[in-house]
Amino acid sequence: MRVTLTTLCLLVGLPCLLLCTVAVFLLSSETTGGDGRLVLEGREGYQQLGVSVAVPHPVSSSVEISQSPSIETRGKFQQNQVEEYCKRHGLHHSLFTLPDNATQRDLLFRHLIFDDKRRSLFCFVEKVGCTDMKRLMFVTAGVLPVETANQEWVDLKYLEKGLRKASLLNKTLTPDGRMERIRDYFKFMIVRNPLERLVSGYRNKIESPLIGTSTKFPNYVKREILQKYRPLDFMQWLNKGGSYNISISFPEFVQYIIDTKKELLNPHFKPMVDTCHPCRVKYHFYGNFKTYSRDARLIIDKLKTKPEYYPNRSLHRSGQETHSLLPQYYDQLTRGQRTALFRSIAEELEFYYSLYPAEKNSHVELLGVREPLSETVLVKSTTPG
Repeated sequence: MRVTLTTLCLLVGLPCLLLCTVAVFLLSSETTGGDGRLVLEGREGYQQLGVSVAVPHPVSSSVEISQSPSIETRGKFQQNQVEEYCKRHGLHHSLFTLPDNATQRDLLFRHLIFDDKRRSLFCFVEKVGCTDMKRLMFVTAGVLPVETANQEWVDLKYLEKGLRKASLLNKTLTPDGRMERIRDYFKFMIVRNPLERLVSGYRNKIESPLIGTSTKFPNYVKREILQKYRPLDFMQWLNKGGSYNISISFPEFVQYIIDTKKELLNPHFKPMVDTCHPCRVKYHFYGNFKTYSRDARLIIDKLKTKPEYYPNRSLHRSGQETHSLLPQYYDQLTRGQRTALFRSIAEELEFYYSLYPAEKNSHVELLGVREPLSETVLVKSTTPG
């Protein structure tokens, strides 16, 4: 039987056409995550056709992974995110190196608490639930009695004693001993939305009126703010021996944050990345203050410590209270201050959003700033001076 060219094309072409049609249908039925990644439906569709397709990113969306209850799953995602963050800022070659500046180096050592028994290292950040986690680490490291840790308030002298013994600032440690712990131990830190942390720092340390002439923290910060932005009021208050209350407004505090070099800020207001240096120290897990109780439990399970060692003090109440008050505080700022603050903390926001992308629009909601974050960081980083 003779087969014409037209018949041959039909016999060969129809199955191919059908296969392509099915493939196109499956491709169009794929869902795409918020970050443009392919998710499970499309990949399964290709596999049903017997076609091998490489999916360049994890199946789940970045938001879903960032909220995973698995410390390993979330930690691996976070390490990848931080690595990309460091590359964008030209800091990926800094891994396992220490700051050249002695003050910055000592600040990092002071904030790194180690537990040799469990081979763990915790970098605490002020105003990010650090007191509770420090108690846990001090107890597991054997420098704080359980009974003391479980008290509602722990005398500051006990915490300072714990830092001298259990932080990398411990004078008995050798440089090699410090680096060994930084390289080899399980390392973690807790992070918090920078805009929320800023309000928390103001409410806890700055909002109460200044009275008396003490120059200890936080009074010295209050005095700096007054002297810089209300010099006449400050001199009048000083001439009267600080005998009456004088308060610092939130806009004044924010202006101080905008105008002050970050290396000169007190650790309560210093960016998280400048305290714990995630581009130098490869942390295995970044817990979130927003889900502190859950993430603290994940850390406890990972360290295999006894539950009674944990003070079990929930930070949800104070954290939720601060979160609910954020609009009340940021509404006090001028439009110019909002934009300047956003640009001032853009790198910090970028770091936090890379770990917890579900909150990536918080600055738009609170500050009303719609500048693309990456462009803001680029402009800031290339500005002379």
